[in-house]
Amino acid sequence: LLTGHAFLWKHGIEHGDPSLYNVMCHPETRRGVLTDFDLSILQWEERVPGCDRTGTVPFMAFELLDDAYWNGDIVRYYHHEMEAFIWCLPFMCLGGFVGGSVRHEVISDWVKATPSQCLGEKAGFVKKI
Repeated sequence: LLTGHAFLWKHGIEHGDPSLYNVMCHPETRRGVLTDFDLSILQWEERVPGCDRTGTVPFMAFELLDDAYWNGDIVRYYHHEMEAFIWCLPFMCLGGFVGGSVRHEVISDWVKATPSQCLGEKAGFVKKI
């Protein structure tokens, strides 16, 4: 999964939205598969300014949850997408989603929050662990 993601990034394809919603396990190989490339950025194509600010809030890197990102003052880099994969771990370890609902109150606050609220919730989570 991470090797494939790195390969794409090196070739100018930014996924834009790594999250638990976009990671699957191949049934035969049992390897991770990254899906849902509809928000991807192809570095060689022109795009409308502002369209590159994507992501699923609960999984986004700390730095991208800041208003400066949404205002266009912070550029998303590879390490931001890697951090998004790391934020998948608490969801998996705390039960993730069942029937469309989040199973643990700690992470349910991340799902319901605005980007700045999510930043505070995730920072509090990190302080506790």
